[in-house]
Amino acid sequence: EHGGLSPLFAGLVVWVARIIDAFTDPGMGRLSDKTRWRIGRRRPYFLIGVLPFGFFFALMWLSVPFESELARFAYYSLTYVCVSLAMTCISVPYLALIPEMATGYDERTSLNTFRAVAAVLGTLAAVGMQRVTELLGGDSGAWALTAAITAVWLIVPWFAVYAVSFERPGYNTGKALGFIDGIRALAAHRTYRILSTLYILSRIAMDLIGTTLLLYFAYWIGRKGDFAPTMGLFLSIVVLALPAWLSASKNRDKRTLFIVGVAWWSAIQVALFLADSS
Repeated sequence: EHGGLSPLFAGLVVWVARIIDAFTDPGMGRLSDKTRWRIGRRRPYFLIGVLPFGFFFALMWLSVPFESELARFAYYSLTYVCVSLAMTCISVPYLALIPEMATGYDERTSLNTFRAVAAVLGTLAAVGMQRVTELLGGDSGAWALTAAITAVWLIVPWFAVYAVSFERPGYNTGKALGFIDGIRALAAHRTYRILSTLYILSRIAMDLIGTTLLLYFAYWIGRKGDFAPTMGLFLSIVVLALPAWLSASKNRDKRTLFIVGVAWWSAIQVALFLADSS
């Protein structure tokens, strides 16, 4: 609404960026693998990508004076793609660093849990930024100022991540397969095919919900004002539940937990689907 886009064009903005992500993420992974800098092959990309990330994030929230919706769509698509590219530069090496920092199975689970808690807390704070915008007046200038504040908040922690993270010299630096040979090797691995399919289908389902949830509150059940407090409650419960899932993962196999989680999540989506404005 702030950008003057219909729900169709707003959804297409995200769709365009996701399509480009499908190609840039593997490319960034290979670039990071082949990097041989003295200060590392993962962590330097945090510093390279973080400033463009904050800059384009702030630009994405400007109200542009284009009368044509197609022109506005082009602007927001371009800025969102730039945000996604900068985030790819940061996130792909960041995720690749996790198994390097935590070499044990349970260690990786613990590290990912703490990472998830931090991500949820960040999302919880982001939900509250809408209230900040309203306090600043709720106009286009308020959105721009809130975006600038958020951009600084997004940039600063990455310098701390760079400072406290580490890389293991010589870790998995053997000769890599070529791109086509690597794809063939992965495709021949049955377990990889199964896990990749589960991950892709899960991400599609979660991304669809994530990108349409605000529209669901605003247009389907007609309770846009309840979005922020509901998300706050939801994310708070997620933070409280993560330690319980971490504890369960240490005593039970991951397959069973995945099935329980999928069943639970699916039941909640059915409940959301059955809700209406009444």
